[in-house]
Amino acid sequence: MTSTDADGYYSFEIVPGSYLLWTDDRAYFGEFPPHFYPGTTDRSQAEAVELRAAETLTRDVELRSAFSNERASTALDTGDRDSVAQAYRDRFQRHFDLTAPLPTAQEIRDCQAGVGDQAEETATLEALNFVRSLAGLPHVSWDREISAKTRDVALLMQLNDRLSPYPSPPEEWRCWDLEKYGQAHAAIQSRRVGALAVVDGLAARDDPHFNERPDLVVNRDYILDPQLETFGYGSYRNVSALYPGPPVYAYESGRTTVTPRFVNWPAAGWFPTQLTPYDRWSFDAPHMSYNFEQAKVKVTRLGAKPQTFTPQTHVASASHPLVWEMPSVPGVIGSETAEYRVTISNMRYRGRYQPDHTYTVKIFDPRLSITATSRASLDGFPRVGSVLTAKPPAWSVEGTASHYQWYRGSDRIHGATKPSYRLTAGDVGHRMTVEVTGTKLYCFNGESLSQPSARVAKKTATSRLSGKVSGRTVKLSFSVSSDGEPAITGRARLKEGRKTVKKLTVTSGRATAKLTKVKRGNHTYTVSWTGNARVAGTSAAAKVKVK
Repeated sequence: MTSTDADGYYSFEIVPGSYLLWTDDRAYFGEFPPHFYPGTTDRSQAEAVELRAAETLTRDVELRSAFSNERASTALDTGDRDSVAQAYRDRFQRHFDLTAPLPTAQEIRDCQAGVGDQAEETATLEALNFVRSLAGLPHVSWDREISAKTRDVALLMQLNDRLSPYPSPPEEWRCWDLEKYGQAHAAIQSRRVGALAVVDGLAARDDPHFNERPDLVVNRDYILDPQLETFGYGSYRNVSALYPGPPVYAYESGRTTVTPRFVNWPAAGWFPTQLTPYDRWSFDAPHMSYNFEQAKVKVTRLGAKPQTFTPQTHVASASHPLVWEMPSVPGVIGSETAEYRVTISNMRYRGRYQPDHTYTVKIFDPRLSITATSRASLDGFPRVGSVLTAKPPAWSVEGTASHYQWYRGSDRIHGATKPSYRLTAGDVGHRMTVEVTGTKLYCFNGESLSQPSARVAKKTATSRLSGKVSGRTVKLSFSVSSDGEPAITGRARLKEGRKTVKKLTVTSGRATAKLTKVKRGNHTYTVSWTGNARVAGTSAAAKVKVK
């Protein structure tokens, strides 16, 4: 608490063990570990004073805190799911498809990187600032001088097809020199570029000591450092490097560092599943007076049946974040969510144990969900040999592509994935449907199922029966055909009235019968073909007169 007395001097109350730093006409209090005090410098006369109790300042100074303990003005409202989702799509997801150029012949010859692709660098910066805004941190900018050196690092890795910051032996590395070696050692390296390179850095899996040091998430620390204002960036076709600029401290810059009291990853509130580390989570305090060496973590997976577990924690040193391994973090899709309540206990601030700190991470899928604003439909007559054509629905997301799957009843038809489908004998008696799936890159698929068709019928056939009389002998000729079908074969029956006169064999769509000693008078004969799997049966009649 601060106030001024009648003479305009500041008085303040602060816990014992706090520090006050004088720099000419300013005093900064509260958040400086002793090793940050510059003492007497060329730039100013600086004096560090440990405050023993409530005191009154006796110098006319501007009193400032090193940290604001609040989220930056550019921070996202992670309590608003829609806002986080929209920002993810606009500022991060749309940069997934960035590409970087291959080195030019001159760059290869001179071992000297040229100018980077401005569009790719701008997009990568937007992605970097998106993840910082999720954590409540202020935006950063590219430092052109640092970026030029960082592109040299990227060129070194591209030409040697390696990410290792430790060239060994160095003389085997093309374009290697001592300066680039040092830059490579500190750079955040990735096999991807743009937003995906930022994802790799946050996951921390490309840290040189990731596997053997479970207490470190060095790359993530750099990306989420509130005291960094600049970075350098360089990339080529399949490698990129991100290089942190120097930290800017309040006593040097005269500015208060705007940062929340705690920086955790994944951040509290609604958090994109695509950025969620599936193994190593971390919790940090930009205020150096915090100590996590004895801190403990309890995580509860919320839901109908909450599950609580206490992971093993790791702290590299008093100034490093608290790190722990999550046993299992499933991805979520579409409308699914996964909520985790995290409680940090036994952390100390200036030697004193602090109350437990609890926050909740709500993991969700921020991709747009495609929905059908109308229903898929079928066009065509359901008969063997006919073609049914699917009409896709209208989709909610512009540019959505339609993909098809045909069904015979409830059975998926293997390979039937085109907009049209020709009906076969196997479809007879079934109702046909088509499922249309709407897809677009980085969107959640939508689906629409058509109304079922009428039951599929066999093809119709045309038949003809003719008779010739010679004395008391009758010769009958039968023919049957169906459009688009090969020559029909099968069995037929020759009847007069209800009596079967003869069984016929149809070959190449034809059959004949010879009847002798036919009684005189009028006769009506009928030939009935039984049909086959594709064509429905048919019959034809003929009248003859035997004299």
